[in-house]
Amino acid sequence: MINTMSCTPSEAISAINALWPLRRSVMLWGRPGVGKSQLIAQLVRARKAELRDVRLSQKTASDIGGLPALDHQNKQTTFYLPDFLPREDKPGILFLDELPGADEQTRIAAYGLILERKVANWTLGDEWRIVAAGNRPEDGAISCDFGTAMNDRLVHLVVEPTAQDWLAWAMENDIAPEVMAFIQVRPDLLIGTPEMDRSDQAIMPSPRSWERVSQVWKNAIGKREREILISGVLGDSTAHEFQTVADELKHLASVEKIISTPRRQLHKVIPTTINGLYGMAYAMAASVNDVNLSRIMEVVEALDELRGSAHNGLPLADIQTLAGSLALERALKLGLDCSDDPAFIRFDEKRRGDHRSLKQAA
Repeated sequence: MINTMSCTPSEAISAINALWPLRRSVMLWGRPGVGKSQLIAQLVRARKAELRDVRLSQKTASDIGGLPALDHQNKQTTFYLPDFLPREDKPGILFLDELPGADEQTRIAAYGLILERKVANWTLGDEWRIVAAGNRPEDGAISCDFGTAMNDRLVHLVVEPTAQDWLAWAMENDIAPEVMAFIQVRPDLLIGTPEMDRSDQAIMPSPRSWERVSQVWKNAIGKREREILISGVLGDSTAHEFQTVADELKHLASVEKIISTPRRQLHKVIPTTINGLYGMAYAMAASVNDVNLSRIMEVVEALDELRGSAHNGLPLADIQTLAGSLALERALKLGLDCSDDPAFIRFDEKRRGDHRSLKQAA
């Protein structure tokens, strides 16, 4: 058992950044597909560093420690080292993935690299950091115990994604709005549930599998084709739930139609279900650009004033807050400024008014 508190992928990135000046090696633990490799790739991009990705389950001990060769001139044995070991001392991460799943001799060779930062007569440069990763025994994967000496020399981080953290990542990585809307509605299905574990289901959802579902949803043409492929990625029960929501969203008005509809007619094109409203919020945020941002904010600002009985009882103010926040975050990432836009000003006043009301109620 890895007896430490868990953290989200974004929190793990912050923790590794804080640890960077200390040159301590990190061990990332987590079930398959939670985003361990993704967070390392994100960290490398943010630091403008180099990444050397080594899958230890596919390596042998000689792949780490080098192959022996004869130095005839000096009459001694030397080693030809692997090409993944960096020769230049510049900012970088040596990522030793699947460490607990490697065979024993490979792990021993990797331990030497992690503990001493050297192999034979080669030494890892001061600008490089070592991060290892793998699955725990309770994750149902091949895994082994490191032993107390190795555990004592690593900083252990257990990565467990949350729906909120994953949705923030999804907004920046072109995930289909249908997928984001489903996870907003069913955050419990971002990863496999305990019930799925107990029933010994081989296929379960994970952040990685939802990214694949997004790719299938965008590229598969036929409905039956989609059903088969998504079931093969998520498992049949989760796939059925997703397909039901996604099919509902597929028939909604497009973002272009919604933002081109006059304010007094918006109630005719705004979705009338929770699933539909979440899908609309993510679809509008994903489509933000310098041309339509102002009109999107006009639609957002009008959401809590929709006319018509079809929207009675729906949490329109909550959807308004979500849609506005998502659109503004997207605009900020794109370097767009809407602070002088009348619709944004009205939306911001409503949001501030809600905050004041909550404080007074408290």
